[in-house]
Amino acid sequence: MIRIIILLLISNCCFSQSFEPLPGENGSIAIHKDSSLFIDWAENVVINRGPMYIEDISLGNADFGLESDGIGIADGIVVSLGDGGTAVTTFTNLVLNGPGYDFAIFENGYTNDYLELAFVEVSSDGLNYFRFDAVSETSTDIQKGNADFIDCRFVNNLASKYRVNYGTPFDLEELSGIPELDINAISHIKLIDVVGSINPLYGSFDSEGTIVNDPYPTPFSSSGFDLDAIGIIHSTLALNENSFIKSVVYPNPSTGLFQIDSEFIGLFLVTNIQGKIITEGALLNNLELDLSQFDNGLYYLNMISKGSKEQIKLYKK
Repeated sequence: MIRIIILLLISNCCFSQSFEPLPGENGSIAIHKDSSLFIDWAENVVINRGPMYIEDISLGNADFGLESDGIGIADGIVVSLGDGGTAVTTFTNLVLNGPGYDFAIFENGYTNDYLELAFVEVSSDGLNYFRFDAVSETSTDIQKGNADFIDCRFVNNLASKYRVNYGTPFDLEELSGIPELDINAISHIKLIDVVGSINPLYGSFDSEGTIVNDPYPTPFSSSGFDLDAIGIIHSTLALNENSFIKSVVYPNPSTGLFQIDSEFIGLFLVTNIQGKIITEGALLNNLELDLSQFDNGLYYLNMISKGSKEQIKLYKK
């Protein structure tokens, strides 16, 4: 009996899921492409494609899609990077570190479990790039093949954690304190395809030195990570648009009741961090907003009037 218990404990330890679940499930961080959180999208990208199959470069490089397919609003139309290929995106408006997540990356995985992963790096000068600490807890005992699945709960800070139409979000606050990086002036976001081989001669390693196991090989024109879009949540665009708007929210944080004093006469809607609208209505200069029935956490108040808009973060405690 003791031996059975020990084996069960070992099994639970080895197969525990450390990270967030599927879109729609409690605790998921997936953000739908139509979320009102997104205020901007990547406008330019430079692709450096990798081979279809890194162990046989005679097959040539991946060549599916155009660079233009990786920019603009997420639409499921993609450009493929190939094994170890890269995509460097740039923006007219600099990406900022705000409360919560700051941008999200979209891929075109056709199911919840088919994940072609990529590392994510950012730069504020276009020269020095810094990587988010990516972690993969997927077992490396057996190579994941092209028809095999990966549980998103074993993946953190890797692009393509979620299926098509759902962005994987990233928080610039995680990179604070790096002298060469201004997290309030991000000009470049780089994606580097994870070579999913568990052979250390070819494979990619996460921030903990663990090899990342994802579908491999994929010796096709659409090999590797497929970039759909990068949606921006916090950027200088919002500062520019809202510089003429004066709205005050108090108390904030609040236990549930928020008083909004605003110059707006129009509409308002409140969304959660996944972009789901939880309440909406008319805004006539002033509003008492009651979120007491909702869970504690971060929400977004969006106010719209005659083509102008403002977004304010609400913190319920």
